[in-house]
Amino acid sequence: MSKFHMSSTDYGQNVGSKDKIILAEGYLPTNKIFKIDQYLRMFGFLSQNIDEYLQGNIRGKLKNPSKRMYSFLVLSLLSFVCFRNIILVFTENVTLRKLLGEPQSVYFIVAKRNQLLSWLTPFAVFKGLISPSSMGLDVGMTDEWFRKTKKMLNKSILLTNLQALLCMSMFCMMAYRRHHTHSVPSTSSLFWTIILCLWTYFGSALIFVSYSYFYTLATYFRLRFCKVNNDIETIISPETRLKPNERCAMLYHILCEHNKICVEIHEYNRFWSKYIMQTYFLFVAIICYTSFQAFFTYNTYTVRTVMFAMTLEASYLLTRVSIAASRIANEAHASYGRLIRVTFNKYPVELQIQLRMFIQRLSGPTIGFYCLDIFEITYSTYASIIAALGQNFLLIIDFVRSYAQLKEEHYTSSDLDISDVFNSTLDLNSLINDEIQFVQEKLL
Repeated sequence: MSKFHMSSTDYGQNVGSKDKIILAEGYLPTNKIFKIDQYLRMFGFLSQNIDEYLQGNIRGKLKNPSKRMYSFLVLSLLSFVCFRNIILVFTENVTLRKLLGEPQSVYFIVAKRNQLLSWLTPFAVFKGLISPSSMGLDVGMTDEWFRKTKKMLNKSILLTNLQALLCMSMFCMMAYRRHHTHSVPSTSSLFWTIILCLWTYFGSALIFVSYSYFYTLATYFRLRFCKVNNDIETIISPETRLKPNERCAMLYHILCEHNKICVEIHEYNRFWSKYIMQTYFLFVAIICYTSFQAFFTYNTYTVRTVMFAMTLEASYLLTRVSIAASRIANEAHASYGRLIRVTFNKYPVELQIQLRMFIQRLSGPTIGFYCLDIFEITYSTYASIIAALGQNFLLIIDFVRSYAQLKEEHYTSSDLDISDVFNSTLDLNSLINDEIQFVQEKLL
Protein backbone atom coordinates (compact mmCIF):
# COMPACT_ATOMS: atom_id res chain seq x y z
CA MET A 1 0.00 0.00 0.00
CA SER A 2 1.30 3.44 -0.81
CA LYS A 3 2.22 5.66 2.08
CA PHE A 4 -0.11 8.32 0.70
CA HIS A 5 -3.07 5.90 1.02
CA MET A 6 -2.03 4.37 4.38
CA SER A 7 -4.67 4.33 7.12
CA SER A 8 -4.02 5.56 10.65
CA THR A 9 -3.84 1.96 11.96
CA ASP A 10 -1.30 0.90 9.36
CA TYR A 11 0.69 4.05 9.96
CA GLY A 12 0.79 3.39 13.71
CA GLN A 13 2.14 -0.15 13.15
CA ASN A 14 5.16 1.16 11.22
CA VAL A 15 6.47 3.55 13.91
CA GLY A 16 8.42 2.81 17.06
CA SER A 17 7.20 2.83 20.62
CA LYS A 18 8.50 6.35 21.27
CA ASP A 19 6.93 7.63 18.10
CA LYS A 20 3.65 5.91 19.01
CA ILE A 21 3.49 8.01 22.16
CA ILE A 22 4.17 11.19 20.15
CA LEU A 23 1.61 10.19 17.52
CA ALA A 24 -0.96 9.45 20.22
CA GLU A 25 -0.45 12.94 21.62
CA GLY A 26 -1.21 14.44 18.18
CA TYR A 27 2.34 15.35 17.11
CA LEU A 28 4.31 14.27 14.05
CA PRO A 29 6.92 11.53 14.38
CA THR A 30 10.49 12.67 14.78
CA ASN A 31 11.44 11.46 11.32
CA LYS A 32 8.74 13.72 9.83
CA ILE A 33 9.74 16.89 11.63
CA PHE A 34 11.83 19.39 9.65
CA LYS A 35 12.53 23.08 9.83
CA ILE A 36 9.93 24.39 7.41
CA ASP A 37 11.09 27.96 7.90
CA GLN A 38 14.57 27.28 6.56
CA TYR A 39 13.41 27.82 2.95
CA LEU A 40 11.95 31.19 3.81
CA ARG A 41 14.86 32.28 5.95
CA MET A 42 17.35 31.09 3.34
CA PHE A 43 16.21 33.89 1.02
CA GLY A 44 15.58 36.41 3.78
CA PHE A 45 11.82 36.38 3.28
CA LEU A 46 11.15 36.43 7.03
CA SER A 47 12.32 39.18 9.33
CA GLN A 48 10.92 37.36 12.38
CA ASN A 49 11.75 34.01 13.93
CA ILE A 50 8.95 31.65 12.89
CA ASP A 51 9.80 29.22 15.71
CA GLU A 52 9.25 31.83 18.42
CA TYR A 53 6.08 33.06 16.71
CA LEU A 54 4.56 29.58 16.52
CA GLN A 55 5.52 28.95 20.12
CA GLY A 56 3.48 31.92 21.24
CA ASN A 57 5.93 34.80 21.11
CA ILE A 58 3.90 37.31 19.10
CA ARG A 59 6.72 39.86 18.92
CA GLY A 60 9.02 37.21 17.49
CA LYS A 61 12.18 39.28 17.18
CA LEU A 62 15.29 37.63 15.83
CA LYS A 63 17.71 37.13 18.66
CA ASN A 64 20.61 36.20 16.41
CA PRO A 65 22.28 39.38 15.06
CA SER A 66 23.59 37.53 12.01
CA LYS A 67 20.04 36.53 11.02
CA ARG A 68 18.84 40.10 11.39
CA MET A 69 21.75 41.36 9.32
CA TYR A 70 21.12 38.77 6.60
CA SER A 71 17.44 39.70 6.31
CA PHE A 72 18.37 43.38 6.24
CA LEU A 73 20.91 42.83 3.45
CA VAL A 74 18.40 40.91 1.32
CA LEU A 75 15.79 43.64 1.81
CA SER A 76 18.37 46.31 0.96
CA LEU A 77 19.34 44.49 -2.23
CA LEU A 78 15.75 44.29 -3.45
CA SER A 79 15.11 47.94 -2.57
CA PHE A 80 18.31 49.09 -4.28
CA VAL A 81 17.46 47.32 -7.55
CA CYS A 82 13.91 48.69 -7.43
CA PHE A 83 15.24 52.22 -6.90
CA ARG A 84 17.69 51.75 -9.80
CA ASN A 85 14.93 50.66 -12.15
CA ILE A 86 12.78 53.66 -11.21
CA ILE A 87 15.68 56.01 -12.02
CA LEU A 88 16.22 54.31 -15.40
CA VAL A 89 12.58 54.83 -16.33
CA PHE A 90 12.58 58.61 -15.77
CA THR A 91 16.10 59.68 -16.77
CA GLU A 92 17.73 60.24 -20.14
CA ASN A 93 21.12 61.30 -18.76
CA VAL A 94 23.55 59.15 -20.74
CA THR A 95 26.29 59.36 -18.10
CA LEU A 96 23.95 58.35 -15.29
CA ARG A 97 22.48 55.49 -17.34
CA LYS A 98 25.93 54.14 -18.12
CA LEU A 99 26.82 54.39 -14.43
CA LEU A 100 23.75 52.27 -13.66
CA GLY A 101 24.77 49.72 -16.28
CA GLU A 102 22.27 50.61 -19.02
CA PRO A 103 22.77 52.22 -22.46
CA GLN A 104 20.64 55.04 -23.84
CA SER A 105 16.94 54.33 -23.45
CA VAL A 106 15.07 52.96 -26.45
CA TYR A 107 11.97 54.92 -25.47
CA PHE A 108 13.54 58.42 -25.45
CA ILE A 109 10.84 59.67 -23.08
CA VAL A 110 12.24 63.08 -22.21
CA ALA A 111 14.03 63.60 -25.53
CA LYS A 112 10.92 62.76 -27.50
CA ARG A 113 8.83 65.00 -25.29
CA ASN A 114 11.13 67.93 -25.97
CA GLN A 115 11.24 67.07 -29.66
CA LEU A 116 7.45 67.06 -29.91
CA LEU A 117 7.38 70.59 -28.51
CA SER A 118 9.31 71.93 -31.51
CA TRP A 119 5.99 73.03 -33.04
CA LEU A 120 6.03 75.93 -30.57
CA THR A 121 9.01 77.50 -32.37
CA PRO A 122 6.98 79.78 -34.70
CA PHE A 123 5.15 81.28 -31.72
CA ALA A 124 8.44 82.69 -30.46
CA VAL A 125 7.82 85.47 -32.99
CA PHE A 126 4.85 86.71 -30.94
CA LYS A 127 6.94 86.75 -27.77
CA GLY A 128 9.67 88.81 -29.43
CA LEU A 129 12.32 86.12 -29.01
CA ILE A 130 13.09 85.70 -32.72
CA SER A 131 12.57 87.88 -35.77
CA PRO A 132 9.80 87.15 -38.30
CA SER A 133 12.34 87.05 -41.13
CA SER A 134 14.11 84.10 -39.50
CA MET A 135 10.83 82.17 -39.77
CA GLY A 136 10.35 83.08 -43.43
CA LEU A 137 7.80 85.85 -42.81
CA ASP A 138 7.73 89.33 -44.24
CA VAL A 139 5.86 92.30 -42.79
CA GLY A 140 2.56 91.60 -44.55
CA MET A 141 2.58 87.90 -43.67
CA THR A 142 3.42 88.67 -40.05
CA ASP A 143 0.56 91.16 -39.73
CA GLU A 144 -1.95 88.77 -41.27
CA TRP A 145 -0.77 85.87 -39.10
CA PHE A 146 -0.92 88.04 -35.98
CA ARG A 147 -4.45 89.23 -36.82
CA LYS A 148 -5.82 85.73 -37.46
CA THR A 149 -4.13 84.34 -34.37
CA LYS A 150 -5.61 86.99 -32.08
CA LYS A 151 -9.03 86.52 -33.66
CA MET A 152 -8.96 82.74 -33.28
CA LEU A 153 -7.72 82.81 -29.67
CA ASN A 154 -10.38 85.35 -28.66
CA LYS A 155 -13.02 83.23 -30.37
CA SER A 156 -11.78 80.11 -28.57
CA ILE A 157 -11.93 81.82 -25.18
CA LEU A 158 -15.46 83.04 -25.95
CA LEU A 159 -16.63 79.54 -26.94
CA THR A 160 -14.93 78.05 -23.88
CA ASN A 161 -16.69 80.44 -21.51
CA LEU A 162 -20.02 79.98 -23.29
CA GLN A 163 -19.90 76.20 -23.18
CA ALA A 164 -18.69 76.18 -19.58
CA LEU A 165 -21.50 78.56 -18.59
CA LEU A 166 -24.17 76.36 -20.19
CA CYS A 167 -22.80 73.19 -18.62
CA MET A 168 -22.46 74.82 -15.21
CA SER A 169 -26.06 76.00 -15.40
CA MET A 170 -27.20 72.49 -16.22
CA PHE A 171 -25.19 70.96 -13.37
CA CYS A 172 -26.49 73.55 -10.91
CA MET A 173 -30.09 72.87 -11.95
CA MET A 174 -29.55 69.15 -11.45
CA ALA A 175 -28.01 69.76 -8.03
CA TYR A 176 -30.91 72.03 -7.05
CA ARG A 177 -33.45 69.40 -8.08
CA ARG A 178 -31.64 66.63 -6.23
CA HIS A 179 -31.45 68.81 -3.15
CA HIS A 180 -35.24 69.23 -3.05
CA THR A 181 -36.01 65.61 -3.90
CA HIS A 182 -33.37 64.35 -1.42
CA SER A 183 -32.26 61.74 -3.96
CA VAL A 184 -28.58 62.51 -3.22
CA PRO A 185 -27.06 63.85 0.00
CA SER A 186 -26.57 67.60 -0.20
CA THR A 187 -22.88 67.43 0.67
CA SER A 188 -22.09 64.89 -2.05
CA SER A 189 -24.23 66.73 -4.59
CA LEU A 190 -22.52 70.06 -3.87
CA PHE A 191 -19.04 68.53 -3.95
CA TRP A 192 -19.50 66.75 -7.27
CA THR A 193 -21.26 69.73 -8.81
CA ILE A 194 -18.19 71.88 -8.12
CA ILE A 195 -15.88 69.17 -9.47
CA LEU A 196 -17.94 68.77 -12.65
CA CYS A 197 -18.09 72.53 -13.21
CA LEU A 198 -14.32 72.81 -12.98
CA TRP A 199 -13.89 69.75 -15.20
CA THR A 200 -16.22 71.24 -17.80
CA TYR A 201 -14.36 74.54 -17.88
CA PHE A 202 -10.89 73.08 -18.26
CA GLY A 203 -12.13 70.39 -20.65
CA SER A 204 -13.74 73.01 -22.88
CA ALA A 205 -10.55 75.07 -22.81
CA LEU A 206 -8.52 72.02 -23.80
CA ILE A 207 -10.76 71.41 -26.81
CA PHE A 208 -11.05 74.95 -28.18
CA VAL A 209 -7.59 76.29 -27.31
CA SER A 210 -5.89 73.22 -28.79
CA TYR A 211 -7.84 73.73 -31.99
CA SER A 212 -6.92 77.43 -32.09
CA TYR A 213 -3.21 76.59 -31.84
CA PHE A 214 -3.52 74.07 -34.65
CA TYR A 215 -5.40 76.58 -36.79
CA THR A 216 -2.74 79.22 -36.10
CA LEU A 217 0.07 76.87 -37.06
CA ALA A 218 -1.81 75.83 -40.20
CA THR A 219 -2.21 79.51 -41.11
CA TYR A 220 1.53 80.04 -40.66
CA PHE A 221 2.43 77.23 -43.08
CA ARG A 222 -0.25 78.26 -45.56
CA LEU A 223 1.14 81.80 -45.70
CA ARG A 224 4.65 80.51 -46.34
CA PHE A 225 3.49 78.15 -49.09
CA CYS A 226 1.47 80.99 -50.61
CA LYS A 227 4.60 83.15 -50.71
CA VAL A 228 6.50 80.36 -52.49
CA ASN A 229 3.73 80.06 -55.07
CA ASN A 230 3.74 83.82 -55.63
CA ASP A 231 7.51 83.76 -56.17
CA ILE A 232 7.12 80.98 -58.75
CA GLU A 233 4.41 83.03 -60.45
CA THR A 234 6.84 85.94 -60.53
CA ILE A 235 9.44 83.84 -62.35
CA ILE A 236 7.08 82.58 -65.03
CA SER A 237 5.34 85.91 -65.49
CA PRO A 238 6.23 87.49 -68.86
CA GLU A 239 6.09 90.93 -67.29
CA THR A 240 8.97 90.13 -64.96
CA ARG A 241 12.33 91.29 -66.25
CA LEU A 242 14.98 89.19 -64.52
CA LYS A 243 18.51 88.45 -65.58
CA PRO A 244 19.42 84.76 -66.02
CA ASN A 245 21.58 84.78 -62.89
CA GLU A 246 18.83 86.43 -60.85
CA ARG A 247 16.25 83.98 -62.19
CA CYS A 248 18.43 80.97 -61.27
CA ALA A 249 19.18 82.37 -57.82
CA MET A 250 15.50 83.04 -57.18
CA LEU A 251 14.50 79.56 -58.35
CA TYR A 252 17.14 77.96 -56.15
CA HIS A 253 15.88 79.99 -53.18
CA ILE A 254 12.31 78.83 -53.92
CA LEU A 255 13.34 75.17 -54.00
CA CYS A 256 15.23 75.50 -50.71
CA GLU A 257 12.36 77.38 -49.06
CA HIS A 258 9.76 74.80 -50.12
CA ASN A 259 11.96 71.96 -48.93
CA LYS A 260 12.54 73.71 -45.59
CA ILE A 261 8.80 74.12 -45.06
CA CYS A 262 8.22 70.43 -45.86
CA VAL A 263 10.85 69.41 -43.31
CA GLU A 264 9.21 71.58 -40.64
CA ILE A 265 5.77 70.15 -41.39
CA HIS A 266 7.16 66.62 -41.14
CA GLU A 267 8.70 67.46 -37.76
CA TYR A 268 5.61 69.18 -36.37
CA ASN A 269 3.39 66.38 -37.66
CA ARG A 270 4.89 64.05 -35.04
CA PHE A 271 2.92 65.92 -32.41
CA TRP A 272 -0.15 67.09 -34.30
CA SER A 273 -0.81 63.72 -35.96
CA LYS A 274 -1.77 62.42 -32.51
CA TYR A 275 -4.05 65.41 -31.97
CA ILE A 276 -5.73 64.84 -35.34
CA MET A 277 -6.13 61.14 -34.56
CA GLN A 278 -7.87 61.92 -31.28
CA THR A 279 -10.03 64.53 -33.01
CA TYR A 280 -11.17 62.21 -35.77
CA PHE A 281 -11.76 59.03 -33.80
CA LEU A 282 -13.31 60.78 -30.79
CA PHE A 283 -15.51 63.30 -32.57
CA VAL A 284 -16.76 60.81 -35.15
CA ALA A 285 -17.89 58.53 -32.31
CA ILE A 286 -19.50 61.50 -30.54
CA ILE A 287 -21.37 62.48 -33.71
CA CYS A 288 -22.72 58.95 -34.18
CA TYR A 289 -23.83 58.55 -30.58
CA THR A 290 -25.31 62.01 -30.01
CA SER A 291 -27.12 62.09 -33.35
CA PHE A 292 -28.73 58.74 -32.53
CA GLN A 293 -29.79 59.99 -29.11
CA ALA A 294 -31.11 63.23 -30.59
CA PHE A 295 -33.18 61.78 -33.44
CA PHE A 296 -34.04 58.16 -32.59
CA THR A 297 -34.92 58.15 -28.90
CA TYR A 298 -37.91 59.30 -26.90
CA ASN A 299 -35.87 61.16 -24.31
CA THR A 300 -36.97 64.49 -22.95
CA TYR A 301 -36.59 67.55 -25.13
CA THR A 302 -33.84 68.86 -22.86
CA VAL A 303 -31.72 65.73 -23.30
CA ARG A 304 -32.29 65.64 -27.04
CA THR A 305 -31.39 69.33 -27.34
CA VAL A 306 -28.14 68.80 -25.44
CA MET A 307 -27.28 65.80 -27.61
CA PHE A 308 -27.99 67.75 -30.78
CA ALA A 309 -25.81 70.62 -29.53
CA MET A 310 -22.96 68.17 -28.93
CA THR A 311 -23.43 66.85 -32.47
CA LEU A 312 -23.12 70.36 -33.88
CA GLU A 313 -20.05 71.13 -31.77
CA ALA A 314 -18.24 67.93 -32.75
CA SER A 315 -19.13 68.48 -36.41
CA TYR A 316 -17.90 72.08 -36.26
CA LEU A 317 -14.52 71.18 -34.75
CA LEU A 318 -14.03 68.21 -37.08
CA THR A 319 -14.82 70.40 -40.08
CA ARG A 320 -12.54 73.25 -39.05
CA VAL A 321 -9.60 70.96 -38.32
CA SER A 322 -10.07 69.20 -41.66
CA ILE A 323 -10.32 72.47 -43.59
CA ALA A 324 -7.25 73.97 -41.89
CA ALA A 325 -5.13 70.90 -42.70
CA SER A 326 -6.55 70.54 -46.22
CA ARG A 327 -5.69 74.11 -47.15
CA ILE A 328 -2.05 73.43 -46.29
CA ALA A 329 -1.99 70.41 -48.61
CA ASN A 330 -3.59 72.41 -51.42
CA GLU A 331 -1.10 75.27 -51.09
CA ALA A 332 1.84 72.85 -50.89
CA HIS A 333 0.88 71.12 -54.15
CA ALA A 334 -0.43 74.23 -55.92
CA SER A 335 3.02 74.98 -57.34
CA TYR A 336 3.07 71.75 -59.38
CA GLY A 337 1.52 73.25 -62.50
CA ARG A 338 3.59 76.42 -62.20
CA LEU A 339 6.84 74.45 -61.96
CA ILE A 340 5.98 72.60 -65.16
CA ARG A 341 5.90 75.99 -66.88
CA VAL A 342 9.22 76.91 -65.25
CA THR A 343 10.91 73.97 -67.00
CA PHE A 344 10.24 75.63 -70.37
CA ASN A 345 13.13 77.99 -69.69
CA LYS A 346 16.79 77.05 -69.78
CA TYR A 347 18.68 76.54 -66.52
CA PRO A 348 21.97 74.95 -65.48
CA VAL A 349 22.05 71.16 -65.43
CA GLU A 350 22.26 70.86 -61.64
CA LEU A 351 19.34 73.22 -61.18
CA GLN A 352 17.31 71.33 -63.78
CA ILE A 353 17.91 68.06 -61.92
CA GLN A 354 16.81 69.63 -58.64
CA LEU A 355 13.78 71.13 -60.35
CA ARG A 356 12.68 67.78 -61.81
CA MET A 357 13.20 66.05 -58.46
CA PHE A 358 11.09 68.74 -56.85
CA ILE A 359 8.31 68.26 -59.41
CA GLN A 360 8.41 64.53 -58.79
CA ARG A 361 8.12 65.17 -55.06
CA LEU A 362 5.01 67.30 -55.57
CA SER A 363 3.38 64.51 -57.59
CA GLY A 364 4.07 62.00 -54.80
CA PRO A 365 2.60 61.63 -51.29
CA THR A 366 0.58 64.45 -49.82
CA ILE A 367 2.54 67.22 -48.12
CA GLY A 368 0.70 68.19 -44.96
CA PHE A 369 -0.64 66.80 -41.72
CA TYR A 370 -1.63 63.19 -41.24
CA CYS A 371 -3.89 61.29 -38.88
CA LEU A 372 -1.24 59.32 -36.97
CA ASP A 373 0.43 58.47 -40.32
CA ILE A 374 -2.67 56.44 -41.23
CA PHE A 375 -4.12 58.78 -43.84
CA GLU A 376 -3.53 62.34 -44.96
CA ILE A 377 -5.93 65.18 -44.22
CA THR A 378 -7.31 66.56 -47.48
CA TYR A 379 -10.68 67.62 -48.80
CA SER A 380 -11.17 64.18 -50.35
CA THR A 381 -10.49 62.53 -46.98
CA TYR A 382 -13.01 64.80 -45.28
CA ALA A 383 -15.57 64.06 -48.00
CA SER A 384 -15.01 60.31 -47.50
CA ILE A 385 -15.63 60.66 -43.77
CA ILE A 386 -18.81 62.63 -44.36
CA ALA A 387 -20.00 59.97 -46.80
CA ALA A 388 -19.23 57.22 -44.28
CA LEU A 389 -21.12 59.08 -41.56
CA GLY A 390 -24.07 59.50 -43.90
CA GLN A 391 -24.10 55.80 -44.73
CA ASN A 392 -23.93 54.85 -41.06
CA PHE A 393 -26.74 57.28 -40.31
CA LEU A 394 -28.94 55.69 -42.98
CA LEU A 395 -28.06 52.20 -41.74
CA ILE A 396 -29.13 53.18 -38.23
CA ILE A 397 -32.43 54.49 -39.58
CA ASP A 398 -33.04 51.30 -41.54
CA PHE A 399 -32.08 49.11 -38.58
CA VAL A 400 -34.37 50.95 -36.16
CA ARG A 401 -37.28 50.86 -38.59
CA SER A 402 -36.76 47.14 -39.25
CA TYR A 403 -36.65 46.44 -35.54
CA ALA A 404 -39.84 48.41 -34.94
CA GLN A 405 -41.57 46.65 -37.84
CA LEU A 406 -40.54 43.27 -36.45
CA LYS A 407 -42.02 44.16 -33.08
CA GLU A 408 -45.26 45.20 -34.72
CA GLU A 409 -45.58 41.76 -36.34
CA HIS A 410 -45.48 40.02 -32.93
CA TYR A 411 -47.63 42.36 -30.88
CA THR A 412 -50.82 44.21 -31.50
CA SER A 413 -50.72 47.93 -31.95
CA SER A 414 -52.42 48.43 -28.57
CA ASP A 415 -49.73 46.46 -26.74
CA LEU A 416 -46.85 48.09 -28.60
CA ASP A 417 -45.08 51.02 -27.01
CA ILE A 418 -42.93 52.66 -29.65
CA SER A 419 -40.86 54.44 -27.02
CA ASP A 420 -39.85 51.08 -25.59
CA VAL A 421 -38.76 49.99 -29.05
CA PHE A 422 -36.43 52.95 -29.48
CA ASN A 423 -35.16 53.19 -25.93
CA SER A 424 -34.70 49.49 -25.26
CA THR A 425 -31.37 47.78 -25.70
CA LEU A 426 -31.27 45.77 -28.91
CA ASP A 427 -30.82 42.16 -27.80
CA LEU A 428 -29.82 40.03 -30.77
CA ASN A 429 -30.48 36.76 -28.95
CA SER A 430 -34.09 37.66 -28.17
CA LEU A 431 -34.52 38.94 -31.71
CA ILE A 432 -33.33 35.63 -33.19
CA ASN A 433 -35.50 33.61 -30.80
CA ASP A 434 -38.55 35.68 -31.75
CA GLU A 435 -37.86 35.09 -35.43
CA ILE A 436 -37.52 31.32 -34.91
CA GLN A 437 -40.76 31.21 -32.92
CA PHE A 438 -42.53 33.26 -35.59
CA VAL A 439 -41.38 30.88 -38.36
CA GLN A 440 -42.50 27.85 -36.36
CA GLU A 441 -45.95 29.36 -35.86
CA LYS A 442 -46.24 29.98 -39.60
CA LEU A 443 -45.23 26.40 -40.41
CA LEU A 444 -47.73 24.94 -37.94
